Amino acid sequence: MTDPSPQERSAWQDWNAATTPLVEALARSDKHGLHHNDRFAWLLQQFGHFDRNEIEQVDHSHLKNELFEIAVTQLNDLRNDVRNVLRTLLMIWLAPAADMTTLVEWRHHLGDSREKIAAALTNNPSLRQFLPAIIEIAWKTARGSAARALNNCNYVHREIRILVIRKQRDIGDWNQRLSLDCPWSLIEIIAYDPDDPYDCLLDARYLPFVEPLLPSAGDRTL
Repeated sequence: MTDPSPQERSAWQDWNAATTPLVEALARSDKHGLHHNDRFAWLLQQFGHFDRNEIEQVDHSHLKNELFEIAVTQLNDLRNDVRNVLRTLLMIWLAPAADMTTLVEWRHHLGDSREKIAAALTNNPSLRQFLPAIIEIAWKTARGSAARALNNCNYVHREIRILVIRKQRDIGDWNQRLSLDCPWSLIEIIAYDPDDPYDCLLDARYLPFVEPLLPSAGDRTL
């Protein structure tokens, strides 16, 4: 990691000088009802109460709900990232007439989602126990989304889209062609074993199948 330039350091110093007094003022605020009217100000107000050990002033009821929502949000983010991986894997594997530019773009999305998953599991190891349930629901939503995309062929150039759609309709609806059960293991989905302390994400674009080098509008099915 390179050191920040003098201009960057100066910019951050200016930022801190401009914002620190505002943050400190909000942390000292004694306004009521901020949770409903200004959540940002409410969060800083609660921080101020804790920082000054004013426990009796803390909005315990709303803070309890906020803490639960933060935890649920992290769980939902992980579920969405797993869903994105599954959907992207399906599109790379099965999408008829996807050109190489589209496939490369999907591989980038695949890598980004897996990196988010790896970071979430590393920073929050307790999330690992939710992975079986996450994969089960994520597969169902990814399957439905991929089926719609495969049926509509919106990723295909307009010049050939109608032809591809017609051919796919002759073969059958992707909602019936895709398996109801996820065909990949956890390790294949996220590209490493989160329960192995010596394993890590080395190849975020790993595919648990042979990469389609020359995709066509043929009958590829799962």
